[in-house]
Amino acid sequence: NYTTIKNCSIFQGRANAANSYGIYFTNGYNLSIENNSLSMQGVTNANSNNFGIYLNNQKVSKISNNNITSSGRAAYPIYIYTKSNSTNVSFNMISTSAAYTNGIYTYSADENAIHMNNISTTGANSNSINIYYSIRNNITSNNVSNTGNTAAAVYVRGDLGTANSNRIEENFLQTRGTNSYPVYLYLQVMSNIIRNNTLNSYGTGAGIYLQ
Repeated sequence: NYTTIKNCSIFQGRANAANSYGIYFTNGYNLSIENNSLSMQGVTNANSNNFGIYLNNQKVSKISNNNITSSGRAAYPIYIYTKSNSTNVSFNMISTSAAYTNGIYTYSADENAIHMNNISTTGANSNSINIYYSIRNNITSNNVSNTGNTAAAVYVRGDLGTANSNRIEENFLQTRGTNSYPVYLYLQVMSNIIRNNTLNSYGTGAGIYLQ
């Protein structure tokens, strides 16, 4: 509890790496991760499952002003997992360059703030911000560029009320590719607010897609 990681450089340099973590925290409270540089390489012809920052059941955390790059397939620069609620993710620079990646991923983690991040994802089947089974998250004032087919800048997925009441506001969201969407809401998502965003879609796809 009450841990700060600041001004560190973390480099995972094995091109064939898989299932690795830059920063991993579980079952804690009040964590601050600030002003760090993380670079995660990994395989591109199979799922690398490499994580830059991974939180599991970590309450009230702050992730800010970090520079995170990832080059492996199915990589996650920031992964906020079950019950990691009330996390503030702000002012980060995030870049990915392979298929099946997610820049910021929340899974069953609620009431988080994703604010003023600069996110660039390149690769098919990749989502820049992925809100999965998570409620009452605020996604505001982010600059997101997503290049790849079958992809989304902001992807929200729920089932039976598990991705409701999220706010997507004042973001710049741009996609380039076939079947790519600035905002994609999937499977019983309700009471989400999408307001005052700039949405650019180059290729095939809609600005906002509800399924």
